[in-house]
Amino acid sequence: MHMRMEQLRCLVDIAQTGSLTSTAQRLYMTQPAVSQRIKQLEQDMGVELLIRTKTGTELTAAGERMVQYAKQILELEQEMKAACEQSAQEAEQPVEIRICSTSAVTDIVLPDIIAKLGAQRKNLSIKIQQANSLEELIQQVENKQCSFGMVTYNEQKLRDILNLHETLRLDTLALDELVVVTDRKYIKEEQDYFTMEQYLDPVTTIYNILAIDETRDIAVKQNVVASNNADFHRRMIEKTGAIVAMPGLAYQYFFNAKRYIGLPLENTKVPLIHGAIYRNDVDEQAQSMIAMIRRELMQNHKS
Repeated sequence: MHMRMEQLRCLVDIAQTGSLTSTAQRLYMTQPAVSQRIKQLEQDMGVELLIRTKTGTELTAAGERMVQYAKQILELEQEMKAACEQSAQEAEQPVEIRICSTSAVTDIVLPDIIAKLGAQRKNLSIKIQQANSLEELIQQVENKQCSFGMVTYNEQKLRDILNLHETLRLDTLALDELVVVTDRKYIKEEQDYFTMEQYLDPVTTIYNILAIDETRDIAVKQNVVASNNADFHRRMIEKTGAIVAMPGLAYQYFFNAKRYIGLPLENTKVPLIHGAIYRNDVDEQAQSMIAMIRRELMQNHKS
């Protein structure tokens, strides 16, 4: 048996996308290469893992079981790499990593993660610098003003933008969607989504912490205040009944309690990617940090 990690990564990604083409794009591979890896994995395991349909690709029963084991193997691989890297770095000289960010999740979630990682690695100094726009972040990464950049953005739009920058790469840390959050007392019990009328009600103050999503062109015409301060959002939700648009991951970290509720917008799906943007020549220290952040996000992201 010659099972390889890249075969497992392809299988797990296909389980998420339901498409060989989408997986090829996300993993920066050709579709024939993805297909060949799955075919070899099927031969090694002696079972059929995928069924090709007119609408996409579906997992067989054996494929579904295989995906569960593949996820565990990939997670163990990350833990093993992180453990080895940590051991090798303990005796190293102090290292400074600068992270440039436009991401709401960076501002709300990552400080706690970075504090945890910093406690584990005493020789590591991590600094976060803010960028006012995606364009500014890309420029800072290209000019080596930071080790890597952290963004939360519409997935396909971000990939289209980065296709214009041959020296840059994108690492997926977590996939997400936009949700709208408020206090439960302000909505009806049977309500399972926010209407656009509720979201854009000029009487309601809307604190939109995600200014770079597909609803922005509509939302900015209304009473919108941009902020990434979680405590500020809590106070305004509790005192004024404000509704807050945010990534689902930010909601799960800070607002997913009995008194709060996060719902999607009616007929509006805003796919997001939490990603790291870095140069092709990024150093090993930054690569290690990206891998550790990804692992922490995956462990805390409730699917």
